[in-house]
Amino acid sequence: MLLWIAALIVFCCVVCEGFFSGSEIAIISVDKIKLRHLASVGSKGAMLAQKMLQQPERFLGTTLVGTNLSVVISSVTLTTILSMSPEFTHTVEFYVAVLLTPIALVFGEIVPKSVFQQHAETIVPIIARPLHLAFRAFYPIVFVVTGISGKMMRVAGIEKKQRQQTLTREELKFLLHSDQGAIADQQRKEMMQRVFDFRNMTVEDIMVPLVDVRALEKGTTIETAIEQIHEHGFSRIPIYEERVDHLVGVIHAFDLLRAPSKETTIDRFIRKAYYVPDTMLLADFIKDLQRHHTQIAIVVNEYGGALGIVTLEDSLEQIVGDIDDEFDNSDETMYQQLPDGTFRMNARIEIAEMNAMFPLELASDTFETLGGFLLAQFRRIPAVGESTEYHGFVFTIEEATDRAILWVHVAPPAQNPPA
Repeated sequence: MLLWIAALIVFCCVVCEGFFSGSEIAIISVDKIKLRHLASVGSKGAMLAQKMLQQPERFLGTTLVGTNLSVVISSVTLTTILSMSPEFTHTVEFYVAVLLTPIALVFGEIVPKSVFQQHAETIVPIIARPLHLAFRAFYPIVFVVTGISGKMMRVAGIEKKQRQQTLTREELKFLLHSDQGAIADQQRKEMMQRVFDFRNMTVEDIMVPLVDVRALEKGTTIETAIEQIHEHGFSRIPIYEERVDHLVGVIHAFDLLRAPSKETTIDRFIRKAYYVPDTMLLADFIKDLQRHHTQIAIVVNEYGGALGIVTLEDSLEQIVGDIDDEFDNSDETMYQQLPDGTFRMNARIEIAEMNAMFPLELASDTFETLGGFLLAQFRRIPAVGESTEYHGFVFTIEEATDRAILWVHVAPPAQNPPA
């Protein structure tokens, strides 16, 4: 009978030990942002856990006292009861060590700590109330323990500092996508999302393609250049030599406007081009622009051929949103729906936007724009008026140059004329 009583007491003590040791690791490892989110939606347990985290020495003292009391009570109980039995009189210590130590270690420490840590966000709001009651029950002991530890830390020269809360990338993403998160303003959410995307973006992702770049040939007269500046409103124009993909520099409108009358061509005013590889990350690109004191760069491929241009404004737009600059055409829309239900679309419209509008399921990792998709379909640069069909959609070239597709007429299946 006494052995059964001892077993019951030891079982209860091991359960208590598991509760306190698991609670300690759960509260330490709980995601603070998710806990704040639970508190914001009305979880009283999460609210109480947040208060406990503001004074960590209290709940740590509580779990420490609870764990040690459980171990002491279980070992004293088992030792006392076994010593009362004649057959265990001379082997009490052996049985306590053999029976109690592995049970307490496995079921009072290892298992509960693993489980509580893995499910901390679910468990912490549940255990907060019992842990708070334990703190009130153990308050005198906890007060003494925390007081002694505080004095010892001060004697050792260790000052108590307020822990500064920092957010990980994953925690910020949770806040960003949670309906009740701290970031409620839609514009702020969009800006933060752009910051996350910015990390892996390259200059090729945001550059103005060469086909859309207004450039002047080296040797152009100043008069012609000024006419182009007035006509298009550019303050900086790339300069090419012999071929349009051989950009050699940039001219600034201000330099031409104050040019001496004896100068006839733009050559003396060409500033050295700043070249960047198409694989350069935007974060590195912005730093390089600041170091070179320039606002425009020419993007080149591995062979040195120009692919396009990229500006400081283009880079900043990836964080703060659209900034109208001289290379943006604010009057140009990417598509227009016509009265008959068909669409007139800019060939530069992104595949992702096309997939959102129509059930096309085009591979966005293969083609970036509608123009790129059509070039792959035709396997050449099509002429105006040529058509191709894909999944019932008819694409007709409306405008094109000898280098690129500009505008496309798109007829969804319902709007296609009968054969």
